[in-house]
Parts: sequence; C-alpha cells; structure tokens
Amino acid sequence: MRSANRLTGLAAIRLAKNTDNLFRAMRLAFHEYPSIGSKKYSHCKCGNYRRSRQSRISEGDEGLESLPHPEECGETLTSSEMGPIAEGVSCGSSDSVGNQLNRTVCNLAPYNSNAISMPEGRAADCFRIAAIKGNNITFEIVKESDGSVIFDTSMGTTAFDRLVLIGEPGDTVYRINLTGADEADASVTLEFIDHPMF
Repeated sequence: MRSANRLTGLAAIRLAKNTDNLFRAMRLAFHEYPSIGSKKYSHCKCGNYRRSRQSRISEGDEGLESLPHPEECGETLTSSEMGPIAEGVSCGSSDSVGNQLNRTVCNLAPYNSNAISMPEGRAADCFRIAAIKGNNITFEIVKESDGSVIFDTSMGTTAFDRLVLIGEPGDTVYRINLTGADEADASVTLEFIDHPMF
C-alpha cells in the first residue's frame, strides 16, 4: 500500500449553522456521544474493530463498478463542493433531514485532503461513495484538533455505513485524507447528509 503525502494546510469548508438540513459486513463496538432528544450519536471506538478483508477500494469492486469518475481535481471542483448538492434530503429511514454534500479527495497535492467543518449541534452521516476513479485506494477521516482517526478503509464496510461526525462545542473540523492509490490520478468522492442533531 503506497502512502500519499497528507496536507493539513487547506482551509476548512464551513457549513452554515442555520441550514436545514464501502460498504457492508461486520459488527463494531461504539461509544455513545451526548444526545439531543432521543437520538444518540456515536463515533467509532477505533480500537475495537475487526479488520476487513477489503482495506482498499477500487472502481471495479462489487457495488462500485457502475459509479462515475469524480470530476477533475482542481479549484473549480473544490469551489463547487462548498455548497449543498441538494437540500431537504432524508438520511435513510431516520427522521434526519438536511443538506446533501460531496467531498472529493485526489491522489495529487494539494487536493489529497479535504475538510468537513461541523458547527456545534449538527451531525453528518449517511456516508456513501458517490464516485471513484482508480484502484487500491485508501483514505481516512481524522479529527483535526487531535489527529484521532474516526474512520479509515481498513475498518471495513459497517464502520463506513455507521459513520457519524459530530459538531462539538466550538465547532469541529474533520479531514478526509487520501492516503494511497495505484494511479497518480486516482480520486474518490464521498457523499453525506449534514443535518441538525435532535
């Protein structure tokens, strides 16, 4: 597995505070976050997972083979992902409704890292791979303040399906880092729903 240089210098893309708004197969242990109302949010307790056979993803993998390639990496793509793709989108079968957003990371600096800035009281979940180009891609999602790994592709499918990012007091920035791929022009687009916690 090859590693790409990580970038921490890109500015975080902030989600407005007043906006309303690969995988499948194993069990993980979670610790609970404080909840608002009856819904509870959690991060993966990263020490308690069983490693998946699929620690890397490729555009020909089952479930990913029909996905499009991401748009070409550059400032145009970065700017286009600052706003929502759609508003008022339901997050699966839950009561969560919010903004659908994309973040693309590429195997090319400075676009191998992208930020999700979560205001306090909001959450991001319903993550999925929306577009992919290349083979043996690895990526991680880290909490910028302390470098803790919230998710990486070695954690497998269930961890990705259950991934929730929380806006903690003072707002929280998470970084998606593409950490390896076979091709220099490899890229992957993550789609998620940003919504109020309740």
